[in-house]
Amino acid sequence: EEWRAWLEHTGFSEALFDRSRPRRFMLEWARSRGVAALDLLTDLRGPQRVYYRTDVHWNDLGHQRAGHSTARFLHEKGLLAD
Repeated sequence: EEWRAWLEHTGFSEALFDRSRPRRFMLEWARSRGVAALDLLTDLRGPQRVYYRTDVHWNDLGHQRAGHSTARFLHEKGLLAD
């Protein structure tokens, strides 16, 4: 919502930006070095707001989703005891 408003305000075209590049870069960097990396993007996307409107911090729902995903990731990697 904020992204679209910023584009409209500035007059920039979304085609000028590759917002997924930093994420792709980090995941590829980790993959190429055998580093386990947790990608929270799919857990934080969706119709429900997971950030506060006034800043970029997660709200309660964002923290809940990130926490569940992190715990699942750590269990799957054998990094967290049951």
